[in-house]
Amino acid sequence: MTSFQITLMVGFGLLVVLAASRLFKGPFRWAMRAALHTLLGIAALVAFHFWGGGIGLSLGLTLVNIAVVSLLGVPGFGLLLFAQWLF
Repeated sequence: MTSFQITLMVGFGLLVVLAASRLFKGPFRWAMRAALHTLLGIAALVAFHFWGGGIGLSLGLTLVNIAVVSLLGVPGFGLLLFAQWLF
């Protein structure tokens, strides 16, 4: 292989990587943001489980609770507390 062919292959590879990074930038950012929100929701539920247990309140660490807190944030947390109080 000549140096011209190697340079051409490396250049083509860089173009493919650049195109793929531009193509998947949005979905990757969305996935990372969803993962961060999920981890923060789990952390909030675990913290509330320990602190809220002292005053008689607790929310289980279920998939539904995690999804509600991850998607809705603080209002979702309030919604879960209200639903527990209501039912």
